[in-house]
Amino acid sequence: MEQEHCLESEVACYQREKRALEGAARGKFVLIHGERVVGLFDTRRQAIAAGYDQLGVVPFLVRCVGDEPRELDLMHLLR
Repeated sequence: MEQEHCLESEVACYQREKRALEGAARGKFVLIHGERVVGLFDTRRQAIAAGYDQLGVVPFLVRCVGDEPRELDLMHLLR
């Protein structure tokens, strides 16, 4: 799997849910796995920890709701 396609489902999920997330949780950190929003968290660290605790060592997306995506968001992608 090439890196640019690894989080394709997660990015599509964020785009699909973007309006609702920004209306209800701007500034929170969203954890997304596949086509599902797993949860919202106050800090990036909490979202990442929850991702590993709940999902294990799989690719997932953590992103600050309302901010432009950053390369750092891809840091937690494990192959």
